[in-house]
Amino acid sequence: MDLTLSPDLDARICYGFVFLCAILSACLQVRKRFAALKVPASWVWRAPTTWLIFGIYIITPLCLFWLMDRASALNDTSLFAALLVALAYPAILAGGFGGLKAPAGLDGVFKPLTVFTDSLVEGVNKQLARIEKGFADHMVDRMQKDKKLFEELLQLAKSSAQNAAELEKDLKELEAKGIPDPGLLAEKKARKVYFYLSSTPEDIKFLTDNEQWIGDKKKSPIYQARRNVVWAIFILLVVLALGVWASFYPGSALWYNIWRLGKANNSAQDRHRSSGRLAAYLQTTNLGARTYQSITRAIRAPGLSAERVDLYLQLALQARTQPDHDQWRCSQKNLRLTWLCCFLAGLMFQAEFSCSLAAEAPAPQARQGSGTLTPVEAAKLAARLANDECERLYKKRPFTAKPYRAVRRGDRYRWGRLDVTAPGGFSALVTFATDGTDPNVEVYFSTDILTPPK
Repeated sequence: MDLTLSPDLDARICYGFVFLCAILSACLQVRKRFAALKVPASWVWRAPTTWLIFGIYIITPLCLFWLMDRASALNDTSLFAALLVALAYPAILAGGFGGLKAPAGLDGVFKPLTVFTDSLVEGVNKQLARIEKGFADHMVDRMQKDKKLFEELLQLAKSSAQNAAELEKDLKELEAKGIPDPGLLAEKKARKVYFYLSSTPEDIKFLTDNEQWIGDKKKSPIYQARRNVVWAIFILLVVLALGVWASFYPGSALWYNIWRLGKANNSAQDRHRSSGRLAAYLQTTNLGARTYQSITRAIRAPGLSAERVDLYLQLALQARTQPDHDQWRCSQKNLRLTWLCCFLAGLMFQAEFSCSLAAEAPAPQARQGSGTLTPVEAAKLAARLANDECERLYKKRPFTAKPYRAVRRGDRYRWGRLDVTAPGGFSALVTFATDGTDPNVEVYFSTDILTPPK
């Protein structure tokens, strides 16, 4: 098929076609997968795992359509390509169909998904077996409790000329076994009747469609399957409605058209369509400023081709004729200024926080040739050394760096002095090299100011 003859539509519409056709294709594939079952086909939708398989069959063509567009194997604005991918994607993955062929290696991406789906089919078969057994138990229990229902279903089973003789023979064999428990005998007869009634999917469907025989229609697998289908249709409609609303919402539509205009492998018709919409957005009061700002940001995107830059510039130049153009530029500059102010404020806060941490930091340790200490650092180190020595001698730490300054004399610092009037009578003299090494500490304790005992 020559895809160049395809109508060129909006990509959102093409993805919508893929989604709708994928639903139809998924229904057909699910029915084909379980066509050989002995239960009615509608029972398949009663199994929860069936819906997981159904979802995989819907998502697969959508992902394949997107990946093939990314690989430039097709254009996502081609209606024919969308229909082919949605309805014939298994053939495309198998080798190609209708002029479409999956890029090399892409089939390997979906192969694990196929294996996973096959494993889910086995799970559905087990679930259907449990459902069929549950319905059989329900009907047998109904026939045990209601003799009239048993007779009706017995006559229905005998209505087939072939079944009548065989059923009569099996029932007589059960009675001949001499089962002492009447309840057990009635159960075995009811199960035998149900076995003949459920010999074909058509017979089971005929049985499950009769609400009078079932009693509680909620016990019918067909009723449960129909309920699940109704809920599924409702959910799909909600998803479709939300997708349409999100795609055509003004903010989303603006982003979409900005992206489409700069897309590398789109068609000329698609670029013309997006350019016209963006030009129209520039004329509106609610989207004009946002459109202009989005265009100026898109121009600065890395790796943009010269052709795409030219398209964006043409739109930006069209905006110069708008009466609010200067205001848009000012608002953009104000936005940049706001970000710059926030950045500078963050730097100032960081600097202030670092200074406060430095002020609260503990006194420095004595350095081993790591450089000359400042007078402040020297005073803190001297106070710590004096406290260490005083604690060793008198079990006290009375010194702080504030009372004395560290005075540098040659290549040594000197801090403190003998002071008989010092608080508590403690004073100290500390000297060390300018880099904090070779400390010499003298601690004095004066009793001259102590009050003599009375």
